[in-house]
Amino acid sequence: MRRLSVFCLVSLLSGLALATPLADIQGRGTLIMGTCGDFPPFSQTDLATGAIEGLDVRLVGLLADRLGLELETQQLSFDALIPAVETGQVDLAGCGITITPERGERVNFTGGYIRAAQVLLVNQGSEVSSDRADFTGLRIGVQLGTTGQYVAQGVLEPKGAEIVVFDGDLANAFNDLETGALDAVVVDAPTVPFLQAEGRPFQQGGPPLNDEIFGFIAAKDDSGLVAAFNILLADLIFGSRRAEYNALLEEFGLDQ
Repeated sequence: MRRLSVFCLVSLLSGLALATPLADIQGRGTLIMGTCGDFPPFSQTDLATGAIEGLDVRLVGLLADRLGLELETQQLSFDALIPAVETGQVDLAGCGITITPERGERVNFTGGYIRAAQVLLVNQGSEVSSDRADFTGLRIGVQLGTTGQYVAQGVLEPKGAEIVVFDGDLANAFNDLETGALDAVVVDAPTVPFLQAEGRPFQQGGPPLNDEIFGFIAAKDDSGLVAAFNILLADLIFGSRRAEYNALLEEFGLDQ
């Protein structure tokens, strides 16, 4: 797996949304997080208990602890996370969400907390590589509404690739890849070693397609919740709780 490193705290500001003020959240006593539950190791569902766990959920749990709140998670499809934040259905959301200017026009990002990349997931022994010049005749799977979809459409489609969009998680895409119905699937880099650990016969096909930073999202007019989260992230990444953050990365199989 390509080494992941944390990124300096940065926030993108502008736009309109329906934020619940931090004081109201504290009065309610519950912090409501939206997450997809299908993107390990950042957000995944425990099949035995049905609970959603992962690095993103753990970090929001630390924020809830810091604010003296209980954490409630709502499982949503990835493309429903931004609308849920915009309408106030959830207070914030996280599921390996890449910080982009386009998304920043609709929501308020926290600072970045980890660096990642989009890569090609291919079958073991496949000669399909991200750096090939011609993708004519190749079928590439992507998840609807993700950075992977936009990267594939911007980088691979002009080279002749057929982009196959999956609505929901990528479980069917992984099965199609294994059976040969797809030639590759665009995924975030940490997904590759996770699937390999599960025994799936996959490998990374070539160098990363891009470089990106993950952040959490809150409503556009929110300031208090994002500010509180940024203070926590700064303490974890750069401050007195850095060892705790490194232990979390190790627990979830991410490079420090």
